[in-house]
Amino acid sequence: MLDVYWGEFMISPFPLEWAGDQCSHACVYCFANLQKKHGAQDRRQAQIQSDMRLLANYHTRHAWAAYLLREGYPVLLSNRTDPFSKNNHQQALAVMRVMHEMGIPMSFQTRGGYGIEDALAFLSPSCWYVSIETMDDDLGQRLSPGAPAPSERIRLIRRLREAGHVVVVGFNPCVPEWQPDPEPLLKAVKQAGAWGVWIASLHLGRRQAANLTDHQREVVGEELLGRVVGKRQYSEIDKAAYLAADDCARSLGLEVYASRQPFPSRYWEPSHALYPKLFPTHQDVINHAFAQGWDQTKPLSFEEVWEVIGGQFPAGVGPLDSYLGSTAHNIWHDHQVPTQMTYKQLLALAWMEPRVEFCLARGYSFAYALQETETGYEMMKDDQDMIKIVFVPEATPAWYELVTSEPQETAQDGG
Repeated sequence: MLDVYWGEFMISPFPLEWAGDQCSHACVYCFANLQKKHGAQDRRQAQIQSDMRLLANYHTRHAWAAYLLREGYPVLLSNRTDPFSKNNHQQALAVMRVMHEMGIPMSFQTRGGYGIEDALAFLSPSCWYVSIETMDDDLGQRLSPGAPAPSERIRLIRRLREAGHVVVVGFNPCVPEWQPDPEPLLKAVKQAGAWGVWIASLHLGRRQAANLTDHQREVVGEELLGRVVGKRQYSEIDKAAYLAADDCARSLGLEVYASRQPFPSRYWEPSHALYPKLFPTHQDVINHAFAQGWDQTKPLSFEEVWEVIGGQFPAGVGPLDSYLGSTAHNIWHDHQVPTQMTYKQLLALAWMEPRVEFCLARGYSFAYALQETETGYEMMKDDQDMIKIVFVPEATPAWYELVTSEPQETAQDGG
């Protein structure tokens, strides 16, 4: 299905996504497959017809996805289903050909599979994200029984680079039981020509875990499931594995990316070079903050941050409440959320509401600004009554930071 990419707003710069109904790579930990009951009805034929109607008429359709297509934004194939899996590649290739002929730019997330050479025969230079969670081929086949083995994915990186495409790698999930030493994997992808690596630890919601089959539970292992299912914080074991991978990747010269990481990164630089239009990410704000030398002595208003990123969004009013629904379902309990709003209104709402996944203050690099008064501490606000934030270059786990003339220690622990 071709639609707005609601789920990774301000994390990924790609605003549109095409996804099949289900992915035959059958990765045992796949969040998308685990969101559905096993044996969900295959709706591929109906979806491909709907996609073709949208593409044929997007210049006149009122759907928000059609508007983003008219604005020239690229389509990601796909965060939820692999376009080159056995059961998706024929439909995906049909959509790719049509979008290529129409001049719609595309980016790809894949483990490899079927139809890649067919796609390379007509695709323009694009950015490809190749997932590799282990260098052990036997383990890789148990984790992703329908996908190519990890060694084949390394060869895919080389092939894509030979064909003129940019490649980044998803070491995602980074699980110490699956790849105890990150260096062999990261060295291999660097030598194959990867530009960067997106590192993330494994997390499963309770509903996803409930849909695991007995076989999938056995492959993942009860000890690992005990660490990652329904947890608000990562375990010390998984934090250590993530940090080791992060350090190793940087030492090898790979550009590293992670959601809300407290470091500057050039990970998205090739994407900005390839695609005329992209959405901004929190990384854009973090990079700007480091470049400008911001710190705890400079409280920032929403308008100041909007000035950095606002120009990358399209104008207009649309059904943007779906961005909130994908990450913060309970916000409707105590907010009157408008169905129709601008991107500026959407981000202003998130700015004040840390339950929203893309609230900037949730990240390790930012915190709400506190000031000391005669009666204690209070939130700093601008003339629009919006809370100010501060950038913390050395990172902080806190929700709040005290603003004075000199950088201070953390004022209050966050959740």
